[in-house]
Parts: sequence; C-alpha cells; structure tokens
Amino acid sequence: MPLFRFELRKLLLNKKTLILLACLLALYSAVGLTSTMFLIGSGDSYRAYEKLAVDWEGPLDEEKAAQAEKIYQEVAARYGTDERAIARSIKDQPEAILAVNYHSYVERLKDGGDIQPDFANILLWENLFNNWGTHMMQFLVFVPLAFVIAPVFAIERTSGMDDLILSARHGRKKIVTAKLLSVLAASAAVVVLYLTATFAFGFLSHHSFHGWNAAIQSIPAYAKSPYGFKVWHLAVVGALWLLFTGLVYGLMIAFVSSKMSSQIGAAGVSLTLLFVNVGLAAMGEIVVQRLGPLVDFGLANVTLMQEVFGEYKVFDFLGLRLAYPVMSMLVLTLLAAVMVLAAYRGQKK
Repeated sequence: MPLFRFELRKLLLNKKTLILLACLLALYSAVGLTSTMFLIGSGDSYRAYEKLAVDWEGPLDEEKAAQAEKIYQEVAARYGTDERAIARSIKDQPEAILAVNYHSYVERLKDGGDIQPDFANILLWENLFNNWGTHMMQFLVFVPLAFVIAPVFAIERTSGMDDLILSARHGRKKIVTAKLLSVLAASAAVVVLYLTATFAFGFLSHHSFHGWNAAIQSIPAYAKSPYGFKVWHLAVVGALWLLFTGLVYGLMIAFVSSKMSSQIGAAGVSLTLLFVNVGLAAMGEIVVQRLGPLVDFGLANVTLMQEVFGEYKVFDFLGLRLAYPVMSMLVLTLLAAVMVLAAYRGQKK
C-alpha cells in the first residue's frame, strides 16, 4: 500500500497533473453545458417542449404522424433536410422540434420493422449518449489519458533510475504492481471526471430527467439496437463501458511506457495507436469489410458504446455465437492481461 500511494502521488497527485485535471474539469463541464445549448433555445422553450412531448408519448399514433409529417415538410421546404441545419434553425420553436422528432420516430419505425418503442422526450439523454459514444469522446478522454500515464515507467528510464529502483528491497514485482495499480486509478479518475461533468452539466441547465424510462430504440442512434434497455439502463451500462475501456487503454499506455525511454515518446506512440485505429474505422466500406475484426475490435470502435450497443453483431468464437458486447469484453480482457504480463516480464531485464 505505501508503494501504491507513492506511485499514485508521482503519477496523479502532483502539481502538474492536478492542474491538468482542473483544466479537464472545466473543459468537460463546458462540453456538457454547451452541447445542450444547441438542442433547444431558452429554458422556457425547453419546458414548453417537455409539456408538449408528454401528450405525444406512447405507441405510434397515425393522426399525430400525419400532423408531424405536414409540419416536417414545411420545415424542410424552408430550411432543407439536413438535420443539423434544421435543429439550429428551429431551436426556439418547441412545436416544430416535436414534430420533426416525431417524424424521425415514424421513419425509424418503418426501418426497424417490429420495433415499437414509445416516443418520449429524450433530447437530453440523446445528447448525453452522443457525448459518451462518439469519436469526440475518444479525443477528449484518451488523448489526456496518454499524457497522464506516459511517465509511469518512462520517467525513470529517462533519468536512468529504473535499474536502481527496480533493484531496491521492495523488489521488481511489488514496484511494477504499484505502478499498474496507480495507472488504473489515474485512468479511472480521468474517465469518471468526464462522465460526471458531462452528465451533471448536460442536465443542469434544464433540470429535467424526463424520458429516463423510455426504450433506447427511441433514440435515433439506437433505433436498431436489439437490447431491451431503458434509457437509464443504457446510461449505467455506457458509463461502465467507458470506464472499462478507459482502464484497458490505460494499461496499453503503461506497457508502451515500459518500453520507451522518453515520456513524450510513450505518449506519442500511444496516441498513434489510437489515431491509426480511428483512421482505419473511417475508411470506405470496402476497406472496413476487408479488415473485419481489426476494425471491429480496434480502439476506434470497441471503445464506443454507440458502436457496441447500437446494432446487433454476432461473432463465432470456438463454436459459440457471441454478441458484440460479450466478444468485445473478452477481447479487451485478454488484451489487458497481455499488457500486464508483458509489463512484468519486461521489467525483469
């Protein structure tokens, strides 16, 4: 325990890192707060929208669908069909926002076949899941994580103190264990900071959790999800998934740090791994199909809750058919185990 506290102070509880965490808290709070500002206008507009949405909730209503279609056509004729352009243009018009969302809901029902989710006021939840489940999250969380964890082994290799420290009376195994535990603690701190700030400030301005019990298929990005989650279920699962993947990525950075003699080099290699994976996932459909599992289980996709829980994917594993979330957990657990064993083995030399 004393070794762990010592390593944690070096890695996380030092002046530079604490300043970085304070800056990250301000950034994450701004992301949560400003992202909701583009959903709808003033607080009065949001409250009006919320009251209107209550009357429109429930299974598909043909009369409301026809009414929504009419309003949507008027809005589309005026502002175009781009969803972002429409959202910016009508954010102070609760009735129009509601009609456009209901039109989108009807279209999802047509594409989803038997899926019949309730329509609910899930604007803030959808915004939260976008903050947690898109590539923006990877840059906001994983990039700072690389710089926080990169020194864990590299700082001693840079100064030439690694041989002296690892030959101390505590022994290599105990020291490496303390370092890896500090890596997990630092990774969890950054991820929890992001989750807490984006959640709190995403809902702070409107003081509403309405829609928390709606089916996740009510959210466009999860319209084709086969999982019977409620919105609050997905929030819990998504938070745990982001925390789990953050811990795994932290262990990857620690392994890279154990092989590098420069903190900047360790951070650079870790970020390169992330950016290469993002680049592969962004390639054309033909390339993605050929790469197959390399993309599915690469950092770009496997760390995103939207990719993992948004659609139904099945993989064959030793004769078993496993869903994407289960297979992803197995792959990431195996990867973490390999990183830990490699870090121990590498410090024997």
